[in-house]
Amino acid sequence: MKKLLVNESKLEVFFDTEYQFRSNVFLNIKVNQADVLERFAGTDRLMQYNFNIRLYFRKAGLYKEHTHLRPMSNYNERILKLFSNNPQPLAEDGLLWNTFFTNWGTSSDYWNLLTSYIGHNFFINNVNYEPARSDSENFKDLYITEYDMSFNLIDSIPAS
Repeated sequence: MKKLLVNESKLEVFFDTEYQFRSNVFLNIKVNQADVLERFAGTDRLMQYNFNIRLYFRKAGLYKEHTHLRPMSNYNERILKLFSNNPQPLAEDGLLWNTFFTNWGTSSDYWNLLTSYIGHNFFINNVNYEPARSDSENFKDLYITEYDMSFNLIDSIPAS
């Protein structure tokens, strides 16, 4: 997902537990929960991940349309469109996301016909333009947008 966000938004992506100033605009991912939904024969399992992505935008000066609102809106729209208009991003190993399901006897074309395939199974559950701030985020001129997201992924348990 980091590769997808970096390639599409051209923003840096971090995995900090608390806010740290990295640049004037960047993304931070925080995983909230990971659950096993289903176990398959062998070492494969279907996982559901719930996480937050925060867009940090820091800009001094009076809040104005051209200096603050439009740039933030452009970043937000790009992220929202990314997860609803990009049904076939390449995974790290070069496979398409929906080819994971071909291992279970269904072609990706057939799977796409049966599935509402929004954002390659990434879903934005909520967008908060005024999220609660931690003490580390209490800065003047820091604007935050938070995306609550979830996705399912088939992965393998490492052999021990």
